[in-house]
Order: sequence, then C-alpha cells, then structure tokens
Amino acid sequence: MEQLRRRRLKTRKKIMKITLLIVSIALLVVAGIHYAGSATNGNQTVSKSKQALSDFTVSLINGGTISTKSLEGHPFVVWLMTTWCSSCAETSELLISQYYSTFRSDGILLLQIENYNDFNQPGESLSAFVSQYGGANQPGWDIGTAAQSVTQEYNPASALDLYYMVNSQGYIVGSGQGLGANLNSVIDTLG
Repeated sequence: MEQLRRRRLKTRKKIMKITLLIVSIALLVVAGIHYAGSATNGNQTVSKSKQALSDFTVSLINGGTISTKSLEGHPFVVWLMTTWCSSCAETSELLISQYYSTFRSDGILLLQIENYNDFNQPGESLSAFVSQYGGANQPGWDIGTAAQSVTQEYNPASALDLYYMVNSQGYIVGSGQGLGANLNSVIDTLG
C-alpha cells in the first residue's frame, strides 16, 4: 500500500514538472511572438514595419500653425510632453544645451507638443515652460498644442514624455518614452 502511494505521488510530481515546463515554453513562445515585430533599446522601440504619421495641425505658441505634412522631406521627432513632467523639463534643458545643434546640423526637426490640456493636471502654461526650460524661437524646433484627438491617437496610454521618430518620407521608424534618455539613439536613427 505504501509503495502504491509513493508511486502515485512520484507520478503526480512528474506530471506537475511536465505541466510547468509546457506552460513555461508556451509563455516564452507567446513573448517571442509579441516581440518579433520590434526590437527594443532601453525605453525606445524601433519598429520593423513602418506606419505613416497621420497629418495633423499643431497650434504653435508663437500664434501660427504647422502641419505634420509640411515637415516631410526632413527627418523629425514628434515629442508629446507635459509641462509638469520633470523629465520633460530635463529633456528641454538637454536639447538646448547639448543636442539642438546636432539636431540642426543633421537636419532633424523637432515638433514639441503639449499633451492635450496637460492631462487635466495643474501645471504651468506651455509658454511659461518654454521660457523657463528653453526651445522658443529656435529654427527647426516648433512648439505648440494639438487637438485632443492627436493625444488620443498617439498617446493612448497617457505617457508624460513620449516621442516618435519620423523619417523624411513621413513614416514612423521608432518611438519610446523618455526622449532625454534616448537622444543619442534618436540622432543615430534619424541623423
């Protein structure tokens, strides 16, 4: 009787190990399929399949407007940010102090867009943000706001600091969170 109980226990343990192994393999396969279409680099995702950036208009802080279609012909970055985001402030400072000149010499344009209504959080105005952290009146660096639909389409997860890299033909070639942490990769990709 004792031997039969031990055999059953041993068989159950084997079945549990085999089940665990099968589940683990299945999870690895699902993860592999999920990530097969993209390669990641830190918080940056470089897409293997290119998607065209839709044409939308941004109301600039200087009173004008710009459409994304008008930026085609140059590589550009669409940066969705919030004025109460510390990494956004740091990124603006990094851009103005270290990276803007490289963007400029490589022909990379920057379209900085405040997430719609700053996600309904209290923060300074976009004009005050730009005055404090930089970027105003720089050639090739347009700053403004867009319709709520733009934030919904390109930032559905409500990330505070999200960017898209767009090639000169208007196709998104990568995206990520935390532009400041990925500026070198952006330059390598678009420059």
